[in-house]
Amino acid sequence: MFLSSNSNNALFKLSAKGRNIMKKISSVLFTLLILLGVTNLDAQVNQDWKWVHPAPQGNQMRWIKMIDSVNWYACGNTGTFMKTSNAGTNWTIYTNAGGWLPSYYGEGRNLMNGWFFNLNTGLVCGYTGWIARTTNAGVSWDSIGIPTINSMYGLHFINNTVGYASGAGGRLLKTTDAGLSWDSVPTGISTANYNVYALDTNKIFFCTTLSNPLTSKVVKSSNGGTNWTTYTMDTAFTAYDINFINENTGMVCGSAGVVKFTSNGGETWIRANIPSTAPLYGIHSTLTPTPTFYVVGDSYGIYKTTNFGTNWTLLSFNDPNMMWTSTNYSIDVSGNRIVTIGAYGSIQKSTNAGANFSALTQWLSPATKYDIWAQSSNGLVIVVGGRGSTATFDQVLRSTNGGTNWSVIPFNSNATYYSLAMVNSTTGFMCGSSGNVRKTTNAGLNWDSVPGPFGTNSLKSIEFVNANTGYVFQTTAALNGGWKTINGGLTWDSLTNMGSETRISVSSFINANTGYVGNNAAKLMKTTDGGANWTVLTNTPMGTFGLYGVKFFNADSGYVCGSTGYKLCRTTNGGISFDSVSYPFFNALYSMKFLNFNTGWIFASLGYSAKTTNGGASWSFQNTSGQYGYGSYFTSVDTGYVVGDNGYILKIGKQIVTGTEWTGTKIPSQYYLKQNYPNPFNPTTTIEFAIPKAGMVSLKIYDIAGREVTDAINMSLNPGIVKYTFNGASFASGIYFYRLTVDEKLIDSKKMVLVK
Repeated sequence: MFLSSNSNNALFKLSAKGRNIMKKISSVLFTLLILLGVTNLDAQVNQDWKWVHPAPQGNQMRWIKMIDSVNWYACGNTGTFMKTSNAGTNWTIYTNAGGWLPSYYGEGRNLMNGWFFNLNTGLVCGYTGWIARTTNAGVSWDSIGIPTINSMYGLHFINNTVGYASGAGGRLLKTTDAGLSWDSVPTGISTANYNVYALDTNKIFFCTTLSNPLTSKVVKSSNGGTNWTTYTMDTAFTAYDINFINENTGMVCGSAGVVKFTSNGGETWIRANIPSTAPLYGIHSTLTPTPTFYVVGDSYGIYKTTNFGTNWTLLSFNDPNMMWTSTNYSIDVSGNRIVTIGAYGSIQKSTNAGANFSALTQWLSPATKYDIWAQSSNGLVIVVGGRGSTATFDQVLRSTNGGTNWSVIPFNSNATYYSLAMVNSTTGFMCGSSGNVRKTTNAGLNWDSVPGPFGTNSLKSIEFVNANTGYVFQTTAALNGGWKTINGGLTWDSLTNMGSETRISVSSFINANTGYVGNNAAKLMKTTDGGANWTVLTNTPMGTFGLYGVKFFNADSGYVCGSTGYKLCRTTNGGISFDSVSYPFFNALYSMKFLNFNTGWIFASLGYSAKTTNGGASWSFQNTSGQYGYGSYFTSVDTGYVVGDNGYILKIGKQIVTGTEWTGTKIPSQYYLKQNYPNPFNPTTTIEFAIPKAGMVSLKIYDIAGREVTDAINMSLNPGIVKYTFNGASFASGIYFYRLTVDEKLIDSKKMVLVK
């Protein structure tokens, strides 16, 4: 099973049930779907940011296995490993199975495949030469040194000791000790080896694809890898998976709905005309009561054949409560039980051989969400953004219990909504594409269209300083930047005197008179007379692209963030001058949320988030499961939400472990690695180190046998002092070592003792 590095590259589709509903009911009757809800009773045990939509989580998943009827394991993007002990009703989710991806991105490695020998012992493999092993059912993982840095895509064992791993660059690895060590097996192939299948220690098959010209091949050994024979398939496609039921009979599937069968050990391949053009990523075969092949990839169901591809049956994903489906990448079958897993965390199961499926993922809207508002006193949360398809109206999601359950609030609008401004818990406004402004007076249950002189402009920011006075700004045209109302949106007046660049994406008003906006030239503009006149702050040091966030607390003090230039800066004199605010990572900042001048959060590309309580002197940072954060809202410094692509909503509560803290106010003069404190410790201890210049920083922790137990930090960091909190709750008492390298040069290593 293989998928490209883009974590959001699979398309979601309106399910068959959803399509039928849209054919039969009008947008008014569609309001009945408001009763659809999400209940998240799952444990997300080692991440501060918790998924609340989709639930149980929304990362793409690449592999699933039913260990028995109730215990299932799965793995996927950003190091996600998840397991259930009640056949998918509830899940425990970990994000430590992949370590850190060794790049400035700072997200977990994508995991591509897995294999478990029993409930406790198993392996996963993934990007950048990663194979990890667990002996405690995924609570912790030991990385396995392997002779390659190529990404690994496939795992297949023929017994409890002998197995194979396949990967990029034609890599094939073999283990004879249940994955504790691996040796390279020469194949003569240099193109990607997406999956491997072995019938025994002699008969090994894998599939590969040449790009120019596009040609798929099956490579076979009959003597344990000593010699290899290559068979070319005449159809041009990319082969993703391979499966054999005996030495003669096998199947390959791949791009464009291509399935190929062989009955002579791979010498010749016959096209099986599956009724789908979707890429097909996974194969599963069963031998009883009759040889059967299953293929997954199509968003609408699983294809099954009992006569080697002559005829196919579509086992449709037909859960009546599931509006959306997407690409599936892995399937497992045991008796009448079938389970599949795929994009956006989608999980489907059947207990009657595919006659009916239950969707185990609650996913009400797949469209990007851009803004959010929450109230701590009663748990009301409102999220706005795009719609999942041209046939649905799911731009608004609403919760009344802090994100445990969600409802779609449908209304007849084709717009994407970018900004939300709640005046209080009942009254609020949102704005979006094609000049759309809407208002609610009943806490988001209904949204009425607000007429105005907005034309078809894309409205990116709306803000109300009280129930009557509000502003809305557009990003379509260089002139006519925005409009103002003083009667709760009944009428709007155009804002003039804004200069030559008035495409406005962000705004922050202190009161009805004083406010700041950010224009497309990456400059702040200021008004002190309610928008009648504007001053362009030409010294805003934010590069050349538009601004993504601005927040002011009084007429003088505020922050602005963006993607270039200083990226994050602040002023204490009303924009006369700005100070650059350092933060730990290099990534562009897509949003920020400050509660006051000292306390706030920033959100960057690929899931970075960081919190400061001292005005940016130091930051505590973590990764929000690899997801971009476009809008956020906090009810306190430690309780808040962030929204982004594909309807993702994540929530953070009071943190138990502080994670990683970075301080950049005083640049150290030299590298150092301090002794951890306390030492001995139980269960947490702090490791402090200093880096005098920016570099690729790696902090790893090893057990006394030299096995890596935690890839604690593996990312590019700006110069500063870093404090990392190590939690040994899931590790045994004993001696451990921690090692710091910067740009692949060893700085120091030290010993620490965990005593329980």
